[in-house]
Amino acid sequence: TPNMVTSMILEDETGNIRAVAFKASAESMLGIEMGEALEIIEETQDEKGPLNIAREKIIGNTISVLGKVNYNEYSDQVEFIVKELV
Repeated sequence: TPNMVTSMILEDETGNIRAVAFKASAESMLGIEMGEALEIIEETQDEKGPLNIAREKIIGNTISVLGKVNYNEYSDQVEFIVKELV
């Protein structure tokens, strides 16, 4: 079963942080459901197709998210794990 995961940089007046969203949270952040993403990939033969479409919709927009901050040992960075959009 396919699973949607997305990573992006969230930015406000205090700075920025890498954010990661999984499953329903990723669908909400991108504004694209998994089925629609799969159709776009099939039509374009490009796994980044859904991201390219979502990027047009979300860059520069204001969003509010709930989640938690984790330290990622692999990337040696602090990241925000998105639980939901509010």
